[in-house]
Amino acid sequence: MSAICIAPISSKSKYRGVDRFIDFSDIKVQDNKILKELGAMYLDYIDFDCNYDNSKNVCCYVKDILPFYLKLKENKVDCEIIIYDNNMVTDTGDYILNFLGIDVANEFSESLINDNAKHNSFAKNSHLPLNENFLFDDVSSAKSFIEMCKNSDKKEYFETYLNTDDFTEKNLIKYVYSVVI
Repeated sequence: MSAICIAPISSKSKYRGVDRFIDFSDIKVQDNKILKELGAMYLDYIDFDCNYDNSKNVCCYVKDILPFYLKLKENKVDCEIIIYDNNMVTDTGDYILNFLGIDVANEFSESLINDNAKHNSFAKNSHLPLNENFLFDDVSSAKSFIEMCKNSDKKEYFETYLNTDDFTEKNLIKYVYSVVI
């Protein structure tokens, strides 16, 4: 499954995976006219997010969310457009993608890496081979993390969190990219 979204970049966290989605509370603009304009664009973006066809190459949707993204950047909202997929993205259309890393997440984009970062649910973060984006650089490290989670004393939590019986690479591993604008 491919996905595209505008994701906030937090100064409080290094994590830049799939478990991020721009929220209206991320928009800190004082000018009411601009805030109203951004609010309308945000509602259009939410409508877009709920209705796009994720079976297609999501790179074709960058142009649809680009005006909102550019307006956010113009108003100093720290964010990025991210694309993620269960497979490496090879067809990038007219855009350059920057590989951020590999996340481990369920079908709702809830990341085990992000959860572990917040709660040390499965391992101490310092023991995981995470890159500067708090993601894995390679599939073998992601698979090792999945195995660690499956075999931990919190296995029931892992299974409930993922809400799936299929713990395969295909379902859990997400290749995450930022779109270079």
